Amino acid sequence: MYRVHVLNLRNSYQFTPRFFVRAVAQFDSSRKRVLGDFLASYELSPGTVMHVGYGSLFGREVDAVKFDRYAATARALFVKASYLARF
Repeated sequence: MYRVHVLNLRNSYQFTPRFFVRAVAQFDSSRKRVLGDFLASYELSPGTVMHVGYGSLFGREVDAVKFDRYAATARALFVKASYLARF
C-alpha cells in the first residue's frame, strides 16, 4: 500500500480595497518537502499594480547524528510592477 499526503493551506487578507497579502503553505509527504509562498499587492489605480513576493522550499535532511530536520533548499524574491496607460 502506498500513501501520499498533500496538505495545502492558503490564507488571504485584504487590508484595504487596494492592499492585500496572501500566504500559501504546502506539505508533500512523498517528496518530504514544505513549500511556503508569500505575496503582497498594492493597486495604485485600476490596472496599475505592484507585487512583492517571496517563496521558499524546505526539504528533509538527515544529518550525521541521524536527526531528521527540514532545511531551506531554495529561496526566491520577486518584484513586479504593471501599469495601464490610456491614450
